[in-house]
Amino acid sequence: MRAIAGAVTITALVALSARAQAECADPPAVALSPSAGRLPPSADLYAFVSAQHVPRFDATQDRRAVPLTATVVQADELGAVVRLHVDAPGAGRVRILADGADVMHDGMPSMYEVGGWRGEPAGFVDADGYADEWECSFAREIRLRFRGDAAAFRFEWKTSEGRRRVWLSPDGVWGGGGGVDFGHVNCAGWTVPEADFAQPRRVRVTALFADGHAQPIGTMTLQLPPQPVRDELIAEDEAAPDPEAPVRASAGLDLWDVAGGVLAIDVVALVIVIVSRRRRPALVP
Repeated sequence: MRAIAGAVTITALVALSARAQAECADPPAVALSPSAGRLPPSADLYAFVSAQHVPRFDATQDRRAVPLTATVVQADELGAVVRLHVDAPGAGRVRILADGADVMHDGMPSMYEVGGWRGEPAGFVDADGYADEWECSFAREIRLRFRGDAAAFRFEWKTSEGRRRVWLSPDGVWGGGGGVDFGHVNCAGWTVPEADFAQPRRVRVTALFADGHAQPIGTMTLQLPPQPVRDELIAEDEAAPDPEAPVRASAGLDLWDVAGGVLAIDVVALVIVIVSRRRRPALVP
């Protein structure tokens, strides 16, 4: 029998725009997680590859080559994810190379110090739905935020064709640290199959750490917010909503205790799409 552990209210934000004057930038060809910081001497990093070509990865420590094993854990229509296992004994600065060039983060090479890695356990914090449409792209996603030092999160669910898995970064597609991007990301495409989450679906979540261990987080029931509606489709004689009014909808979050002490989380994204005529400045992802 399940006992309710608590209840939290999360907010789903919906922003709509029809004719934003902006240009779509490309997401990073390769994004590492973690992107910087400290590592254990034998470490797993995750490379999220948006380009069609999966590069050759190498590692150096204080400019000397160190062993690196690259394992492709995901390669499908959503992109590729590569687990990079690096053995760098002793103190020193580690750099990751993709096809001989530094992997960049915020305009700087991703660099790591060996030693002093703590690996704080992961835990679910909150989530919100987000939908937005503009001239060059659109967003239709759930942003999931977790605490702790996980290098990646693995999401698993059942379909009519069997079990499906994706690996997602805790820092999001654009690396801004806003949380896991689950759905369609502005200018970057889908991180999960759209059809699988048009209706509520149960998903198991596992946190993956740089020292190689995995921590089960629990399960979530997730559904993507509805697609925004462009205001060109609204008749001229229809009254427009107040452009200054906040556009918000609430979604319920129930926390449950289940067998074995694993936390299961039911997130039902109830997003209300409100059409706004408000114009907004250029969007830079």
